[in-house]
Amino acid sequence: MSSVTRVGKASSDVRDVDVPSAQRVINDPDVCIDGARRLFYLGCFLVPLTAIRFSGGLAVSDWVFILSGLLTLLSVNRTKIRPSRWLLISSFFAFGASVFLALTSSTPVAQLTGGGRLVFVWGVWPVIAAFVLLDRHQVGRAAAFFVTGGCISALVAIAQLAGKDLRGIFPPASPDSLG
Repeated sequence: MSSVTRVGKASSDVRDVDVPSAQRVINDPDVCIDGARRLFYLGCFLVPLTAIRFSGGLAVSDWVFILSGLLTLLSVNRTKIRPSRWLLISSFFAFGASVFLALTSSTPVAQLTGGGRLVFVWGVWPVIAAFVLLDRHQVGRAAAFFVTGGCISALVAIAQLAGKDLRGIFPPASPDSLG
């Protein structure tokens, strides 16, 4: 299988060159972006496995995405991206609504955590993805990690329906609906 790469500087110099897929390598000398990409893949795998949590109520995937974002910020070679104005405005209103709801909630910390996570999911994840997933192959790999995590989550759910108690494999701080 091969891919086609455009080569040339001016539009008249552009020609198609066959590059075998096995030889297609992204030249990314930035260790921070490479590490952030690997953590992003791990986070994609862990997203469906929401029962795996550390203390503080955040899923392990959230912590992995936070680390990925921090590594992305440390990169000096990252591409410059300006977030959409509408994304910033909607994130501000969503978190503002969470703060307002927290004032009347019986569990204000949980409400604020939920609002922060909402902004994190629709605002921070796509921005990190834009920095670390540089081509279609990498986007496909992230999707494959997500689907694999979803399959494992489905297998755990099927095992639980079959009567297997799998709560013992999760860390003790894992909250679940069964107590």
